[in-house]
Amino acid sequence: MIFFAFLLATTLFILQTIPSLYLPFQAYIPWITFYVLKSFGRKALFTIAIVGAALDLLSDHPFGVYPISYIATAFFLSHYRFRFSALDPLHLALGSSIASFFSSMCQLFLLFLLSDKKVSWGGSIVLVDLFGRALFDGLCAFLWFFLPLTLFIKCLEKIRVRNLIG
Repeated sequence: MIFFAFLLATTLFILQTIPSLYLPFQAYIPWITFYVLKSFGRKALFTIAIVGAALDLLSDHPFGVYPISYIATAFFLSHYRFRFSALDPLHLALGSSIASFFSSMCQLFLLFLLSDKKVSWGGSIVLVDLFGRALFDGLCAFLWFFLPLTLFIKCLEKIRVRNLIG
């Protein structure tokens, strides 16, 4: 199920590379939220770090921004993983919004530290990039992740029932 969620995130990331589509969200944040809420451990951190490093190779930001921010976000979410359920739509959407806000804050801070370019902290960045993107990521977690994952789980249950009967 985590692999299926990873495929959904990767598909969303590929759709973001199409220039005519403007999709202003972080494609892997709902997956990170789902992964941390479902099973958190060394394997999860290692996988999240690899995904962040792959995104770093594809971006023009200084190396280390995505892995560090994604791992920090995973640690932040791990403190709340017993209060949230990965299979509850509201929990997944709210957790993704919180993770997106935290990840964006980490990325802005890391860009401020690691980049030669100055990062401005104007009001538009706070409203649009932090809060707007966080709300959009929560909506994405519900529509793009929760609904397909629910259908995937129901299909697996039907297959198991058919295998038990027949």
